[in-house]
Amino acid sequence: MHHYFYDGRDLRSALEAHYSPGLVVLSIAMACLAAYGALGVADRINASDNAKLQRNWLAAGAVILGIGVWAMHFIAMLALKLPIAVSYDILVTIASTLPVILASGVTLYVISRPKIKKLQMFAGGTLMGAGIGAMHYVGMAAMSGVGQQILMMYDPKLFVVSVIVAVVLANAALFINSLVGRKKEAGNALWGKLESAAVM
Repeated sequence: MHHYFYDGRDLRSALEAHYSPGLVVLSIAMACLAAYGALGVADRINASDNAKLQRNWLAAGAVILGIGVWAMHFIAMLALKLPIAVSYDILVTIASTLPVILASGVTLYVISRPKIKKLQMFAGGTLMGAGIGAMHYVGMAAMSGVGQQILMMYDPKLFVVSVIVAVVLANAALFINSLVGRKKEAGNALWGKLESAAVM
């Protein structure tokens, strides 16, 4: 299956597709659970004074959040129902996990700091959004159809918008997470973390 940006060709021959509602809901739940777990790991990193233990928690958190976001994406891809058989290139699919795991590690490092500067938060959120975008399009490139005559085309404008949305929401999640500390003092740490995980 070839991948190109949409070039204005006639789309009357495009394949009809629909989504499985159950798998869509499951993918969202998976992302929320992964984000919640990662935020819990960030608290562990922040609470520890042992540098080695902090590194171990950071690595664990990066994998938890990265694989969780990747699983959300893959489940969402499985939710897309096409009238053809679709398979996935194993090596490309595995490669799609790398950008989001690396971005998750950097983001967790940022949010686990006792004090976070606005520029650091923005950098972490931007990297996280970019990592999610890279994972998404590498994962899509892993899709294989029946025959070489099938094209997968992306609208250039929506391509850019999708990355911008990922970056904006990742930054919003980090901002909300920065407010969790205030809610801890008010006894609402759980709700604060749930809000942050949901946005993330």
